[in-house]
Parts: sequence; structure tokens; C-alpha cells
Amino acid sequence: MQVGKLIKIGSSNIWHLYMELYKKVNHYWKLCQALGISVPPNMLSRIVDFAVGSVAYRTLNLLNYALETGELQNNKEIEHIKQELIKYNHRAAGIKVNHSWDFDRAFIHLDFDNWKTPIGDPEQIYDALIKQRITGISCEIKYTGSDEGLAMWEASKLTMTLFINLPRTNTIENFQKIVNKMHSFEKFIETSVKHELIHFVQNVGNFIKHTSGEFGLPPKKVRNKLVDPYGRAKQENPEQIQMMTPHAFIDAEFYTNLNDSIQTFKYFADKMNENLRRLFFKIFIGIASNNEINTFLDENKTIPKIVGTKGYWWFRDLKNDPPRWRVAIKKFVDAVS
Repeated sequence: MQVGKLIKIGSSNIWHLYMELYKKVNHYWKLCQALGISVPPNMLSRIVDFAVGSVAYRTLNLLNYALETGELQNNKEIEHIKQELIKYNHRAAGIKVNHSWDFDRAFIHLDFDNWKTPIGDPEQIYDALIKQRITGISCEIKYTGSDEGLAMWEASKLTMTLFINLPRTNTIENFQKIVNKMHSFEKFIETSVKHELIHFVQNVGNFIKHTSGEFGLPPKKVRNKLVDPYGRAKQENPEQIQMMTPHAFIDAEFYTNLNDSIQTFKYFADKMNENLRRLFFKIFIGIASNNEINTFLDENKTIPKIVGTKGYWWFRDLKNDPPRWRVAIKKFVDAVS
């Protein structure tokens, strides 16, 4: 039975399907099937290690500078913080990192081992890219003070850029806060990196399959016909005004937004019991009643934290395009189970 049909019958049926999948489905394979685009796991972990290690390196330098200038005095608490930062810094061991004043840069070599690729044989993909002298991707972290978690993929340069807000601090309390947040920061960065790696896989897929921007898009029946896959007005209609397409309706962002939504949901839902998880599921995809929202809020204060996440708003935006929303829901249900 298709999820799209269940949605028309009633929202409660979505939850029954979800629970059935939750109990019976092998998560890994369903996730690959649901996303349609999986990323090279070794490259993902390598980039995350680079980001975590670089942030620890910079924080450790700030701490050492505060000690050298006398702003802080060494003690057991400081030593513990230093050891934790050194541990995280070691995550980037073996990665050649170019440290500059306001950015860190590294080159991540192609590594398709253990990749359940949606494109074809990993070895053949690797050989085809090497023949084109594509040996990896450049990764850069910019410390601009902007909101952390922002990221960008430049296909023409094969470059991924992460924007991280690293606070300037000289107090023990703030250094300890940074260390305490390293685990959640890692999960946060992993989601951003995976988002941009999906764009990399889309580029590789188009190259291998000789498709002009067609690989890695949602089903043709729900694609945005008014603009190209990147949200730009189609040139064949000269009278059409160049428009800014909302991120939720850019075809090239469908699977990246889906991944963001899955990661956000799992991050919060994995800490909930079954009843709260059921309510949260309905709230997250935009089908909960006001009474259900109030019931959830009586027992959990999660909603204010997720309101600012891309995954939460994606489904709300998609409600304006029911066919696209139903496709997204089906893939989301498959994956989070």
C-alpha cells in the first residue's frame, strides 16, 4: 500500500505504517532506498574529523594564548580542558590542514570504499574521475562569526565550505562550554557535510551517467516545471521574470532537505518514548492538531528548539505542493524507521 494513499485516508494511518516499518525494516537498506542518494561514508567521516579537529586546534590555541598572557592561570580544570581539546584535535591526525588567520583548509582524497553508491560500481566511478584528474575535493572552514551550520558546495571548484562561529573567549567557563558542546557540534556539522556531499554525488552521477543535471532529482511528476533544477527561471521563456525560488522547491535540494529533515527528527525523537515520538512525528510533518501539539508541549519542550531547523520548516513549506509533500513523506517514513 502506498503512503500517498494512506495520507488521503487519514493521518493516523501514516503512524501505523511508520510503526510497522519501525519494527520490521532493516534501517540501513531502507535509508539508502529512501534517500536515493547515499554519500561516501569514509569521505564524510574524514571531513567531519577535519572540522572537529580544526575547531579543537583553534580553541586550544586560544586557551594557550590566554595562559601565556596571564589572562588565565593554569590549574587542574584548565588541564582537563586542554586534554579534551587535544583528544578532539587528534581527530584530524593524518589530514594535512592549512591553518590561516580566519580559515582552515584541507584536501580530502576520493575514497569510495564501503559506499553503497546509487550510481554504479565504486571502482569504475573512481577510475573515471581519476582519468579526468579529479582526485578529491577541497574543504574549507571559514570563521566568519556567521551562524554556524551554514555550508556551501561549489561544483565548478569541487569545493565545500563550512561557516563556523567560534567565539573568542578567555574564561574557563566559556572554554568548558565549548568542550561540552563538541559532541553536539559534531552531529550538527555531520548533517551539513552530508548535505553538501549529496550535491557532490549529484555532480558525479551526472558525469558518470551523462545526464545534464538530471541525476539526484525528485521524481519527474513532482519537479518544479517553472524553473531549472537549481531554481532559476528557464531561458526559453524570455518574458518570465527571474525569480528566487524558495529552497524547499528547488529540485536539486530535494534530497539534501530530506536528509536534513531525517537527521533533525532522529536527533530529537530518539530521546522520546513511543507516545511522544508519535506526537512529534505528526507535528514534524505538519499533520498534528492543536490539541495534539498542546498535549506534546505539556510533556516536552522540544518544539521551540526545532522551530529554527531547516528540516522542521521544509515539510511546512511543502504543504503548498501536496504531490511533492506526499513523495517527501513516503521517503521520510521509510528512512526514520
